[in-house]
Amino acid sequence: MLRNWLIISFRRFRRGTATALINIFGLTLGLFVFLLISIYVHHEFSYDNFHKNGDRVYRLAKENTQNLYLGSGQYAVHPAPLYDVIKEMSDVESVSRLSKWGYVVIETGGEASFYEDQYYAADSGLVDMLRPGGYAGIH
Repeated sequence: MLRNWLIISFRRFRRGTATALINIFGLTLGLFVFLLISIYVHHEFSYDNFHKNGDRVYRLAKENTQNLYLGSGQYAVHPAPLYDVIKEMSDVESVSRLSKWGYVVIETGGEASFYEDQYYAADSGLVDMLRPGGYAGIH
């Protein structure tokens, strides 16, 4: 029976080559787009799941709708007093800040100094909040 199906499909392919190639191309393109979307959705749902307490970690973002040139966007930039206000809330276990400084020259105390174009500074609580779980050697 499978042999008959293959013979019939081969005969139809020879009879209508252009139609068959368009159908095969459409099927291939559809499967490719489906796999691409599946990979993207899987990545979005698995983002930051390696943290031990990842379900309790939140990031505050400020939405800027006033920028007409670039459109609206979300930024994790907040005023410094907001840190103290969030820290005093009863439901919050711990708070940490992360800030990016650019174009910093770091001196080591002698002749050695180097230029760092992407420099990040964080509070000490960030390591405890974002501690990955399940890896050997990290306790």
